[in-house]
Amino acid sequence: MLLAEQIRSQARRQGREPATLASFSGQATSQETVTASLRATNTDSNSYVDQRIASFGTSLSLLYEPKVAAGTAAQFYRGDKVWAAVSINDVTGLSSSLSGLSTTAAGKVAKSGDTMTGPLIQPAYAKASLPNVATFARSMVYVTDLTGGAEFCYSDGSNWRRMSDRSIAN
Repeated sequence: MLLAEQIRSQARRQGREPATLASFSGQATSQETVTASLRATNTDSNSYVDQRIASFGTSLSLLYEPKVAAGTAAQFYRGDKVWAAVSINDVTGLSSSLSGLSTTAAGKVAKSGDTMTGPLIQPAYAKASLPNVATFARSMVYVTDLTGGAEFCYSDGSNWRRMSDRSIAN
């Protein structure tokens, strides 16, 4: 039985004539006509309509998630509905990709606008272990075993070159 029919039946059992509400278009049609016991004429607070509305509201409340209490700026809300601290170890694969980064003061560079405000420490390499020159074009390294002593070198995309005289690092 449809809800409208149940409401109409309940109103008739209580000895009242159900009211007819017109559609938004202003014309009542058979599909849009809704019968209801008007709340203004209803003095019985435990009426069938009130019970149905209360029941409907209760069933809807079961569909919603509870409110989430705020976490801190150092936390994120996980999919399993738990606040957790943000850590590189929490992100799959991230800790291993960041493993070469230093967290010591000597390895950090503070940035203010476009100016580095701390020392920039270049990685040190032996000639045999220099990274691929094409992959690291425009990069700078410190080569420890060059003829004539250790020196800063840069990649021009084809060769590792000494900073001092632009000769090929050998």
